[in-house]
This record gives sequence, structure tokens and C-alpha cells, in this order.
Amino acid sequence: MSDPNGPWLWWRDWYLGMWNGTPTDWDFALKVAKIDNEIWEQGPRAVADEIERLQAEYIDQTLPQVETVEADSNGNYVLKIQAADTTGLLDTALRQLTFILDQCVGSNSCSLTTMCMAYKLLRYTLDECRDDPNAVEANFRMARNMIVRKLDAQEYEREDAIETLVQVLEEGALQLRADHPDVAAAVDSRTARKLKELDEAKRLQLAVEFHGMEDGTAGRLRSDYRMDGEILEAEQSGEAQAEAIKRGASRASKISLAERAKSLEGSGMMSATKIALRAQKIIDIVMSLF
Repeated sequence: MSDPNGPWLWWRDWYLGMWNGTPTDWDFALKVAKIDNEIWEQGPRAVADEIERLQAEYIDQTLPQVETVEADSNGNYVLKIQAADTTGLLDTALRQLTFILDQCVGSNSCSLTTMCMAYKLLRYTLDECRDDPNAVEANFRMARNMIVRKLDAQEYEREDAIETLVQVLEEGALQLRADHPDVAAAVDSRTARKLKELDEAKRLQLAVEFHGMEDGTAGRLRSDYRMDGEILEAEQSGEAQAEAIKRGASRASKISLAERAKSLEGSGMMSATKIALRAQKIIDIVMSLF
């Protein structure tokens, strides 16, 4: 289990965290526990690959950026900046919620009723929080987690309406975090505290990995990785470090997911390209903070 490139890395950190009294993020641990049985049956390497994919998704959602990362004609990753249009963003999320919530409580087959806490929270959100995007985003997340726990405990029946509600809440919260300036600012504040906790050894290791990402990227993305690596090396202020880590890790997660998608289209094996391995190292380091 001491092999840093072996399939036991996450499990080693999980056991060490339990032993030291600093357990891993329980929400993420639950995601690991819910990995499909078919993957578990394929052995430790397959489970490790799936954990790494889940980590990339987790970082992408936890540190959202209004941009995409794509491969150019030379195979190098480049940035595609998206213009954030927040006009009607909150209203759209609430209208989608209103529609699917009505479908749930109006269905004889849906377990979610007006007496459920998740429903009451969402009804409160619609009635009292329409002008507060941070409250909407937080309530979406809380209600979604309540419903998922009930589904996992088989207290709610899985059917189309409730599954769609979970998806609407998850995607609505993610879009608000990524695109709404007020929510993004609050997310920045919460995550910055975590990112500032990085110790010197890991900070310098991240700097090395950021510079390594210059190989396989192009244009502004390559320049940003160079600059962010220099920021971490130069012991800049906590705010500058946090922003560099957030930006670089988010982009690494997008590259990791893209590399995994390419590997599935090819041999089906986990991508072992240099940039995929470097991106995963960045994700591993940042995951340790959450």
C-alpha cells in the first residue's frame, strides 16, 4: 500500500485519516462506497481508476471555473473561455424546480410528499429565498443530499420524478456556483480557507506538477500553468496561492476527465499519458485538503 502509483493510494489516506482523527470527506467516501458492484468485481485497479474519476469530478464541481479545456489539432490542451450570462440564471433554476417539484408531489408513485423535510426546504426556498442566490444554492445542495440519503436507505422509491428532481437540484447548484457572481464569491471564500491550509511540501510539489502541465498544453493555458507554478514557488500571499491552486486544479480535473473519455473510446484502459498522470497527481494533492 506504500506504492504512490498503486491502486491503494486513496485507501491508505482514508485509513490514516481515521487513525489520526482527521477522516476524509464523508460525502466523497459515500461516493466510493456506491461504486457499482461490476467495478468492485474487476479488482483493485479498476476500483482505483473509478475513484480517480470521481475525484476529478469532485474537484471540477468544488472549484468551478467559467471555461472549458479542449484539445487542439496538435493534441495540446487549450482554454476556451465562456462568457458568463447570469441574466435569468436564478429564475431559470427556480422555474425548473417549481415544475419538477409539482410533478413529484402530484404523483401517486413518488415518495416525496409535502410532509417531507426536503420538500419543506424547497418550498421555503421558492417562497422566501428567490432574491438570495446563495441561499438557493445552499438549499438545493441540502435538499438534494436529504433525498439521496432517503433513496440510498430505500425509504424513497426510485422513480422518474424523484430522480429528475435530484438531477435538477444537483445541476442547478453547480451552475449557480460556476456562473453566478454572488454564489461564486461565496464559494471562493469557503474554498480559499481550505486551499490556504496546504503545507510547504505539498505547495512545492504542486508547483512542480503545474510546471509539468506545460508539456501537453498550449496558448494561455500553458502560460497560466507556468505563472501559477511560479506563484506557488515564490511564497506569495495566501490569497494568490489559493487562486492559483483553484485555477490549476480545476483545469487539471477537466483534462483528467477528457483523457479518461479518450481512453474509453480507445482501449478502454485508463489513460497513462504524461499529462493524465500529472493531472491526477494535482487532483490527489488538492483532494487531501477536502
